[in-house]
Amino acid sequence: MTSSSDPGWRPALRGGAWIPVPFPLVGARRVIYSADGLTAIRQLWLKFLGVLVMIWIPVLVFSVTSGSEASIDARPVAVGILIGGAVLQLVVPTLFGRMQGETEDEVRGRAQRLLFLRILVAEVPALAGFLGFMATANPAVYLAGWLVAMAGMIGAAPTRRKLERLQLQLSESGSSVDLVTALVNSGISR
Repeated sequence: MTSSSDPGWRPALRGGAWIPVPFPLVGARRVIYSADGLTAIRQLWLKFLGVLVMIWIPVLVFSVTSGSEASIDARPVAVGILIGGAVLQLVVPTLFGRMQGETEDEVRGRAQRLLFLRILVAEVPALAGFLGFMATANPAVYLAGWLVAMAGMIGAAPTRRKLERLQLQLSESGSSVDLVTALVNSGISR
């Protein structure tokens, strides 16, 4: 991978297209089709990261305005989310397989699937935390899921280092395709 072909994070941050306010995924279609594929992936990653932060709004509102006590103890729910989320973050990505592909189109499609599946797996603990919060009325339950999800999102970030690791896997599979070039030269595939 040539680092000069990686546009970096600046284009993903430019114009505020990634800002998740007031609705996190508004404008996602424009992001997907207006930028090169790598920048679009980074912008969408930022949007999903914003969703994790935006969920704090209803959590805090419900926490302050809810006068009812839940009958479910929050501690085992929070611990279950922490443990289950950590296992999910560590085990599931190993099931996705390694980076491979012989053509630019194959590499682009495989890389996009791997990166988006990691984002999907990263979001699950926060969603479970939100459901646990709704059941327990304790914001610490969402916090538990949020912390695991944030760690997963950091691991899922399409950083230069992550792309270099995927490029190494691609090279080890015998492919001569440059991953960053394949991602930059086209948008998001379906």
